Amino acid sequence: MTPLIREWCSTMCATAIEDAFDPVDLHWFDVSTVISHRFYIDADEQKMALLTMRPPFEKCVVVGRTFEPGVQMDIMQMLIHDEKENVTFISTWRGVGGNMPVSSPTLVFAPKDGLINVGTLDGEEISDHERRFVMGNLSVFFTSLMTKSQGYVATPKMGYTSRKRMAKGLAPLFEWRTVVIEPQKPSQSLGGTHASPRLHERRGHLRTLSDGRKVWVKPCWVGDASRGTVFHDYKFKEIAA
Repeated sequence: MTPLIREWCSTMCATAIEDAFDPVDLHWFDVSTVISHRFYIDADEQKMALLTMRPPFEKCVVVGRTFEPGVQMDIMQMLIHDEKENVTFISTWRGVGGNMPVSSPTLVFAPKDGLINVGTLDGEEISDHERRFVMGNLSVFFTSLMTKSQGYVATPKMGYTSRKRMAKGLAPLFEWRTVVIEPQKPSQSLGGTHASPRLHERRGHLRTLSDGRKVWVKPCWVGDASRGTVFHDYKFKEIAA
């Protein structure tokens, strides 16, 4: 778990946010290394990402920390996606200078027929500036996920029970790992074996077919539950200058 994700989990537990969601039921993404570059992403690329991509899981939390100008700003966006209707509910919180975060009106995002349809839940008022801020951060997240990428798993810290099981040659029953998403390196093998992995949830993603068409692959659970369960959070590789 990245330090910022751990901080936001603590914030959720200390506020009314926890009343609606249990932090461990959500899929966490730390985008701190990419949101500082959001002003340099082409507007057409951002629009394409919003029209093409969907949240990689039904319930996602995207957190980031940036400094603008010289003031620390922490951002959290909770994305709840309805796959059947292709509608995403976006709740956003911002904390400036380490202060308690404040929320923005929840947006309802429904791309259709090449149009980016955005409104507020229950008709709540929101300024154009705030709407652009919320959707701009979402587009950066989607743009980062669109790049052809690979992930590697950082070595997790083991608890006492897990260490005892591993000493006996057994896999931990439950394990939390941080997956780092970075551009794919040419001709680099990801390794692995044909053995069934432990139970984990595979994130939704775009797949390019042989004829060039792109299709959305839904998130799903894969692996062998009898070998234990692995939970993931995600962070992005820092963008090269």
